Amino acid sequence: DLYSLAAWEGHLISGHCSGLIRVWNVATGARDRKLEGHTDAVWCLAVSGTRLVSGSWDRSVKVWAMGAGASWPCERTLVGHAGWVNTLATWRGKVLSGSDDKSVRVWDVGMGAHDATLIGHEGSVLGLAVHGDRLLSASHDGTIREWALGTWGAVRTVEACGREGRQAPFCLAVSGSKLVSGSADRGGAGEAERYEVRVWDLGTLECEHTLPQPAGAEVWCLAAGCGGVWGGVGMEAVV
Repeated sequence: DLYSLAAWEGHLISGHCSGLIRVWNVATGARDRKLEGHTDAVWCLAVSGTRLVSGSWDRSVKVWAMGAGASWPCERTLVGHAGWVNTLATWRGKVLSGSDDKSVRVWDVGMGAHDATLIGHEGSVLGLAVHGDRLLSASHDGTIREWALGTWGAVRTVEACGREGRQAPFCLAVSGSKLVSGSADRGGAGEAERYEVRVWDLGTLECEHTLPQPAGAEVWCLAAGCGGVWGGVGMEAVV
């Protein structure tokens, strides 16, 4: 199964359940290379300059040198998380990783050093997004937290979902002055799960719009670009 995607200079990069990372030539559709090293699913990918960063359910983050010959060698493996690595973001030569261990870790991509650990969420960290000098993190505890990039202090926390303890934001994307989150309402006894996309004002972190999704339409991933925000909803892509 395909779990994650990234793009870099004419290449599409895919992370898979098996732990493999495959690199595809967009122009020809041919697979250029495969990257081996993870021992469990590659759940997230990010690009930092000429480096590819991968996060896995094997609890590690790996840094790969892109364009360095045919192999794209692994430069280093970053370890420290006590749970699955679910999400990645990059900022000024740093990579930020969110994990099932409820933390966000900050790493120096070039040196491999662990710079900081952000603690505060009470559930798995499922989504990360960077906007200006702020980091936004979404968690299974039902909140979105805002952190100051560089100093790594907590700025504020908002309840991301309508019914406490029943909803969790899975993913985040920034589009202009808006933050978009995808979430699932786990439902109560005898109730079906519900899925929503929410639009937030980045200045106030107030929810401006709630967009209900069809039954079973889990919003697992979001991306901003091409004139809108795109989401992976169930088996389809929608604006």
